[in-house]
Order: sequence, then structure tokens, then C-alpha cells
Amino acid sequence: MAAPPEIQRWEAEARDLARSLSAQLDGKAGTLERLIRDAERQITRLEQLCEQAARLSSSESSPNLAPNHFVHQPETAMTGLRASPTAARAMSSAARRHEEIYALADSGLASELIAARIGSPVGEIDLILGLRQTRR
Repeated sequence: MAAPPEIQRWEAEARDLARSLSAQLDGKAGTLERLIRDAERQITRLEQLCEQAARLSSSESSPNLAPNHFVHQPETAMTGLRASPTAARAMSSAARRHEEIYALADSGLASELIAARIGSPVGEIDLILGLRQTRR
């Protein structure tokens, strides 16, 4: 027994809609994966810059360095970043903040509780923890 034409039309429209939504989700998932990879590369680059800034700030009194020495890495948008003690402290502050988030997560706290304790949005906490997991 065949379904009435109207129901067959709705079924066809539902299948088309499901295919369309599936294609959209696949596209968005691909974009998200690309953005995560880009973020991981940028995090690695920032960690390298933090280490370099720390080395430069510890050797700032060295006579071989000019007072306003610049970091030069042509592959990155961070070219020309001043390696000042203030920048090094700010970068190490972010690293300490991430370590605090990692420690709270390792102790079993949920993202929502970490976000409340740190004073950051839950999405930011989830992103930091998610990137940590992919980099391990």
C-alpha cells in the first residue's frame, strides 16, 4: 500500500533537507578542524616567542643587545614584537593562567566551575582544555 502523494512529497523534502543539513555540518566541521589546527600552530608560535622573550629579558643587560631589540620571525604575523620585560610578564601570565586551568581540570572540576573560579567564559575554558588535549 503506497502512501498518499502528499506524504511522499514530504518524505522527499525531508530527505533533501537532511542531505542539505548534513552537507552544511560537514562543511562547518571541516572549517572548525582547520581553525583548531591554525590555533594550535599559533599557540606553538606564541610559546616559542614567550621562551625567546624570556631569554631576551634575562639577557637584557647584555652589552651585545640594543635597548629596544626586536624579535624577527618572518613566518608569523608577530614579526616586530618587542621583547620587553612587560611583554614577557604578560605572556608568562597567560601561561600561568593556562596552567591554573589545567590543574583545576586535572583535579576533576567541570569547565563551568573552572570558568566561575577563573572569571572567564565557559567557551574559552573549553577551548583551552580542548587544545591541550589535541596537543598531548
